[in-house]
Amino acid sequence: MPLHKFSLGIYIIQTAANLIFGDDYHQIDALRYPLLLSQIVDTAGVEVYSHYVQIFQSGKFQNYDHGKKKNLEVYGQPHPPAYNLSKVEVPVSLYVGENDWLATKTNAEQLYSELPASSRCGYHLVKFPKWNHIDFLIAKDVQEYLYQDVFNKIIEIDKEMCKI
Repeated sequence: MPLHKFSLGIYIIQTAANLIFGDDYHQIDALRYPLLLSQIVDTAGVEVYSHYVQIFQSGKFQNYDHGKKKNLEVYGQPHPPAYNLSKVEVPVSLYVGENDWLATKTNAEQLYSELPASSRCGYHLVKFPKWNHIDFLIAKDVQEYLYQDVFNKIIEIDKEMCKI
């Protein structure tokens, strides 16, 4: 494939990603998109992506909506139930991007507040103002802004400094 066609394709992918995930051209190495897309398509079924769309459209963090008839079979009610976050019994450390258009700061704060106090092990706003959803995977500085803190949090949880 000629380089100019490849470059145009990457530009289109990056523009679409910025419209979906949040604008952050400077943090993204656009050449990573083809690898990321090849992995994402292979690792999740259509139902998973459909569920994401349902959550986005409904604004509710709930089980998969199979339709009224199947919901009655699966859940015993016509509509899918919300996830009961009060039942979470593992340590949760939540990392949030200020510029994340999919999992917004408001949504993350709501989710974190619904967790039992005994499971809350930290709410962390990534210290880069344009950090978005895709940055968690392929940002150029993901090591500096995220991974080191995550590794430290895992060690803290492992040493039971964040008890549940």
